Amino acid sequence: MKKSINNKGFTLIELLVVIVILGILMIIAIPQVTKYIEQSRRDTFADTARVYVNSARYMYLNDEIEDSSGNICTVGQTVKIPIEKINVENSNSSSTTDGGKIITSAFGGKLTGYVEITAKVNGDSYDYDYTVYIKDANKKWGLYGIKEGDIKGKKVTRTPTSDNTTGVTTVTCN
Repeated sequence: MKKSINNKGFTLIELLVVIVILGILMIIAIPQVTKYIEQSRRDTFADTARVYVNSARYMYLNDEIEDSSGNICTVGQTVKIPIEKINVENSNSSSTTDGGKIITSAFGGKLTGYVEITAKVNGDSYDYDYTVYIKDANKKWGLYGIKEGDIKGKKVTRTPTSDNTTGVTTVTCN
């Protein structure tokens, strides 16, 4: 009687080789993909901060910012504007009680903090510095004391060394 051998399928060695190759690919790919995702989140956070700075600039230069007493902050004053008071137009954002818009962080939380505008006299005109102090609600990511021109994904910190985003809940002009 002749034994019939089934030659269909793979040997155990062939399967092990495929599993080892897939394991090596995963060991290489997962850290790279993780770095890419984290850098994308940092860049998104920085872009969001730029949106708030640009919106604050527009409001400031158009005399649309009022302090807690109802006085309009005028050009030439140093102003701290809480994120909640900055009007950002975005169809995907949720309204705040002040009528402004809040852009949620790429990390799943609402942003808190403020934008500081400092005016310096330069002859007959002013030079303005825009500094951002923003963090996400989970307090994992933030930009702390970063000037407008330096807002980059690399500047977004994961664990803040200092947290200057608290304490500014109303617009201050001086």
